[in-house]
Amino acid sequence: MKLELLHSEMTKKSFKNWRNLLLDKTDKIDNNDKRDDIDKWVRELVEILRENLEKEIKRLEGEAKRLNGKLNNEKFVANAPADVVSAEREKLADYQAQLDTVSAARARL
Repeated sequence: MKLELLHSEMTKKSFKNWRNLLLDKTDKIDNNDKRDDIDKWVRELVEILRENLEKEIKRLEGEAKRLNGKLNNEKFVANAPADVVSAEREKLADYQAQLDTVSAARARL
């Protein structure tokens, strides 16, 4: 099975489910050493995913902080056209929704 297909099936599963999926997709592995290798690979994959999620969380938090600063600036809100302020509020809501989603994904790891 191609690694990309396996990865796409694994992205929403817990460690236990990932391990079972790998075992199911590899020809009935009876050798405990190979199972240990799979466990190690899955742990490494989880760590990589966790690191990537942490980076994304930091990026989204930075964007949300930047937009909050803009929207809390009375001069910006008073002088900017209403559609610009509205667009910035929509961006902020989008970043916050993304942050909730990414944080929930991190929590599942």
